[in-house]
Amino acid sequence: MTLYISSLSYNRPEVKGFQIISQNGMIFSNLDPSALTTQVHLRDEPWYSRVMAGNGASVIIP
Repeated sequence: MTLYISSLSYNRPEVKGFQIISQNGMIFSNLDPSALTTQVHLRDEPWYSRVMAGNGASVIIP
């Protein structure tokens, strides 16, 4: 998963990083691990309702 995510941002200077968060809260990212929060309360995040409305589809949030 890490290699796949890294390939998405390769040679794309406008993309800072990608994060994929599974329903159980596992985070996959190409960002520096020290920049990630280990305690994620997904329902409290402002983007959460948009993702849930996507009903499993990919949701791009700038």
